[in-house]
Amino acid sequence: MEKENVRTSYTTNPYGVMVKRCCASCRHRDVWKDGQRVCRLTMKFVQQLYRCRQWQMQEAYEQLDTNRKEN
Repeated sequence: MEKENVRTSYTTNPYGVMVKRCCASCRHRDVWKDGQRVCRLTMKFVQQLYRCRQWQMQEAYEQLDTNRKEN
């Protein structure tokens, strides 16, 4: 397994929402049918809190806005 797990860090999306920089919020993460997490870049098995240098925020987290009012 990829073990580039460093200190937990956070970043903010365009709406100011804090997002944890880890495999769970990464654009390159894929979850197989059996529940295993795989990095699409390296094709290595990873765990939820792992983070590597290629981390990029998932689109869903980029669009998350906690202050948006629903009609």
